[in-house]
Amino acid sequence: ISGNRAGGVGMGGDNNIVVGNYIGTDAAGTTALYYQNYGVVLSGRHNRVGGASPVERNVISGNDIGIGIGSGGDNTSDNNIVSGNYIGTDAGGTVALGNKHGVEFDNNTYQNVIGGATADERNIISGNTIDGIYINGGDGNTITGNYLGTDAYGTGKLSNGNNGISITNDAHQNVIGGSAAGQGNIIAY
Repeated sequence: ISGNRAGGVGMGGDNNIVVGNYIGTDAAGTTALYYQNYGVVLSGRHNRVGGASPVERNVISGNDIGIGIGSGGDNTSDNNIVSGNYIGTDAGGTVALGNKHGVEFDNNTYQNVIGGATADERNIISGNTIDGIYINGGDGNTITGNYLGTDAYGTGKLSNGNNGISITNDAHQNVIGGSAAGQGNIIAY
């Protein structure tokens, strides 16, 4: 799903699922195409991008914004899940094909989850040219178990250009990490 002027996948509704796609890259997931404003836009509720199995992984790279939550206008975007994706890398998770921002939250975003406690739910959010995750408003969102700034193995350098995670614009009560096994993020380089 690449080369579209506005975006790859726009979800203004509820209870939709996006799994197993290459969004913003060529068919092999090895080259970014750099045309789309958004790879995925979530402006609804209870949607899922990716999942807890490698076959559900999306590769979302080469867009201005990889995943925009609340970016579709004034709709409330809540209880969406983004897990198990490669955001800003190639299909192997080892080469940067960055978006500008990997994931961006805007206002009216609540209780969305990026990642999870298992290895398969982990997002690799690396190689983006600005921030890995940019929380530009929004409350009560959870960022857990992800690798930011590393390759898919968590050891190789695949930096985001600015911050791993940036929280700004009066965002409140967002949770980065957690105390249970697997909930901590690796934020490096």
